[in-house]
Amino acid sequence: MTMTLLTADAVVAETRKGLGLPAVAASVAVDDTLLAQVLRAVAWSHCPCQPLILMREAERHLNGLVPHATDLADRLSAVLEALIATGDLVEPGQVTQAEFFSRGVLFPAPPSFAMLSQDVAQLFGLANEGGWGSLSDLLGRVGYDGASRRIVAKPGEELAAKLRAAGLRELSVKAWLKEPPAVSAADLLSAALAKMKLAEPRDAIGADMEVFVAGGSIYSKCWMRPSCQSGNFIAKRAKAFGAAQWMLVSLDAGRPLRLAHLPSPGSLLRACDEAWRLQLAKDAVDGRPQAFRLTLLGKVAHFDLTFPIPQWAHRRMLAFGRQVPSRKCICSYDISEGLVAEASSFLERQLWMKKTTS
Repeated sequence: MTMTLLTADAVVAETRKGLGLPAVAASVAVDDTLLAQVLRAVAWSHCPCQPLILMREAERHLNGLVPHATDLADRLSAVLEALIATGDLVEPGQVTQAEFFSRGVLFPAPPSFAMLSQDVAQLFGLANEGGWGSLSDLLGRVGYDGASRRIVAKPGEELAAKLRAAGLRELSVKAWLKEPPAVSAADLLSAALAKMKLAEPRDAIGADMEVFVAGGSIYSKCWMRPSCQSGNFIAKRAKAFGAAQWMLVSLDAGRPLRLAHLPSPGSLLRACDEAWRLQLAKDAVDGRPQAFRLTLLGKVAHFDLTFPIPQWAHRRMLAFGRQVPSRKCICSYDISEGLVAEASSFLERQLWMKKTTS
């Protein structure tokens, strides 16, 4: 029996082949597309589970294949967020009586698709090879780009009908995007403040609570312990298990007057998503809207955001183009020149952001 010693590059190449990905140069083989496929495979065998478990398992599978000095954990975290945004993994919309639902547990979505146009289908959901029904003849045509999987129809092909016949669940683009109705920043903020006025008065704030004080250029440095601030603020409190607790709080010289927990009753949004949009609305109403940087480079435009955006907005940006490693900001996207105006309009209309160019 002959044994062959494989190099790390050779193992990565075989891994890509086994996961259905095209061969690429060894220097870029461990790209976000590979990380997404590894996370999908891990999620299929482990979900429902918490995100941290998926990341640890993915890191374990990739151990020895990437240099220890790389930012693998950060990259896996960003790709996992993209898998949630595109719909491969889903989070419970509301806390139920089952306690584990409130601890950030992820579930696999069933094999599904949405037609982005008459000829382009976005695939999402998880299954083993047999779970994709009779789609095997189409899987070789799937285009992988980071966390996104798409199929382009051939001339005259009824792609949607083929996907339905293969047993995939079809969602409309509207249902897939889960984009809320467009409202003015003032109306959104006023509605949230009106709900907060109905909340019970509060006379204590936990020692671990932080409020977002706008005005700084670096998002992480705008969070601070309340001291002498007065007014309405987005606040968050870390929990021992699961995601942080988010809220809208009214302060008087650092003393809480009223507090409303997020998400609002009946909302299907994540707490952080509702909080971020409220902060974006508040900044716009206060006359200092958050900005996004637009850089035109030939047929591709760079969109760089310095403030987090809700998951549904991230999903919409992925429909326009692709997420790329952040360019000294919170998140970055590359979008083709033909969709620049539409993407810009979306950020300005739904998140009230201001465009800056470079």
